[in-house]
Amino acid sequence: LMGASFLSLSMGFTGLPRALAGWIASMDLSPIVLIAALTVFYIILGMFLDGISSVVLTMAIVEPMIRQAGIDVIWFGVFVVVVVEMAQVTPPIGFNLFVLQGMTKHEISYIARTAIPMVGLMLLMVVMVKVMVMVMAMMMMVMAMMMMVMMEGQICEHVAQILDMTIPKPRFCSEARI
Repeated sequence: LMGASFLSLSMGFTGLPRALAGWIASMDLSPIVLIAALTVFYIILGMFLDGISSVVLTMAIVEPMIRQAGIDVIWFGVFVVVVVEMAQVTPPIGFNLFVLQGMTKHEISYIARTAIPMVGLMLLMVVMVKVMVMVMAMMMMVMAMMMMVMMEGQICEHVAQILDMTIPKPRFCSEARI
């Protein structure tokens, strides 16, 4: 734990995580490619740093980047938690692997091999959450458009009553609705 703490402190002083996050920001990536790049970035960073340090050292640069890309901030918070936890069980230096080794007394190579399916499941979870958020956003857009179409008739009637039919009707109102 002291070694991990020292490594986190030294990484913070060197500014390496901030420089890497700034490099990713300078690439002007699409939202999907940005998420893929951040996934790789946090996994690599998590191999050498603990989770809190990874997030604290990079969030000042990453957060404006994801807002500019139009990525939902709540979804991104879930994404960061899952990816950072995934990085904690990623060989060669995933900190949770050493915790498991101390608890089970197995060799680190055995623990690393058995952790690989969990990493795959976490990657699948990140993809599924992204797909679900995209589907929900599309459903909300469709519902909003349906509401606008349904409300159009009511709005036209209301406009006609207010104008008392003395001013030409708005173009979006059809004769049949008024």
